[in-house]
Amino acid sequence: MKKCTRTILISLMVLFLILPVQVGAERSAVLETSEVIVLFDPGIGQGAKNVAEIYGEIKTKTQELFGWTYDKKPLIVLINNRNRFLQTTDHPITIAYAIPNRNLIVIDYSR
Repeated sequence: MKKCTRTILISLMVLFLILPVQVGAERSAVLETSEVIVLFDPGIGQGAKNVAEIYGEIKTKTQELFGWTYDKKPLIVLINNRNRFLQTTDHPITIAYAIPNRNLIVIDYSR
C-alpha cells in the first residue's frame, strides 16, 4: 500500500475516533486536491473549496517563513457545529487544533 494512501486511511481512522457518531445525521463530504483533503459538514462546500484553494499559498508562505519543508497531504476537517467541535477538544476557547503526527487539522467552521 502506498505511503500516502496509508496516511489517509490512518487520518480517517483517527477522525472517526475523535468525532462523535450521529445516527441519522447527514454525511460529511470530501474535497481532495493534489495538496490537501478537506472533510466538511453539509452546507459549507464553498468554505471547503476556499480552504482547498488557499492551502497551497499558506503552505508556501509557512515554509518560507519558518524554513520548514514538508510534502505530506493533510486532512483538514471543517466542523460547522460548535457543540460537536467542543466534544473533540479540552478547552472552550479553542477554534482549531492540529495533530501533526496524523497530518490532521480540525477547524470550528461555525466561528
